[in-house]
Amino acid sequence: MKIAIIDDDSIFMDEVKDIIGERINKIGINDFSISTFSSPEQLLVDIHSFDLLIIDVEINQYNGISICNQIRKFNTDIIIMFISSYTTYVFNSFTVSPFSYILKKDLNNKGISEIDRCLQFYMNKNKTIKISSFGIEYSLVQRDIKVISKISDKCVFYYNDKQFEARMNLKDILMDLSPFFVQINKSDIINLNFVSDIHKDEITLNSEEKYYISRRKIKDIHEKWMQFLRDGG
Repeated sequence: MKIAIIDDDSIFMDEVKDIIGERINKIGINDFSISTFSSPEQLLVDIHSFDLLIIDVEINQYNGISICNQIRKFNTDIIIMFISSYTTYVFNSFTVSPFSYILKKDLNNKGISEIDRCLQFYMNKNKTIKISSFGIEYSLVQRDIKVISKISDKCVFYYNDKQFEARMNLKDILMDLSPFFVQINKSDIINLNFVSDIHKDEITLNSEEKYYISRRKIKDIHEKWMQFLRDGG
């Protein structure tokens, strides 16, 4: 995991770096690096390689939101967290889909819980699941699994442009999946990252495929969808 912190206050930036290092060690992410920057020019050279960006909204003469608009052109997957002394920019920050917006005065309380939530989100995004299909072992990145469907005595994993069949139980599979997966009926598990809309008892995927939600799951699925959107999904 590669993390970038950008702020014109070097003392505060070091404090953020120390907190992130402590939280990463507590959560158990072993392979990570934290880089600090005082200006965006240094950062933009290598922005495509970072997984998480923690950035102030006001950096000398620069606007952090404008910088993130540029960054999104080169790295659409990067997780963005704003840390600012002001609430003024909260709504403007939505244009770059940040994971969180933290006030500097709250860094050591609410800020820590938001950092933990962000790190857990990263781990969930990069989590894999091991399956055996026709005698061959595969490790599938969970975020790339669109749908898992129970068909007869097999589960079919729709993964990127491929399909993998495995003799597994949906209930057991669900226990190993990240929170962005939901079982919508007795036969289908959906990855919310591939959902474009949920209306009443119907889910529409980005590919325009439609799946039905069983009646007893409608309320729960709608609540999970709203939480997923609030979490920056």
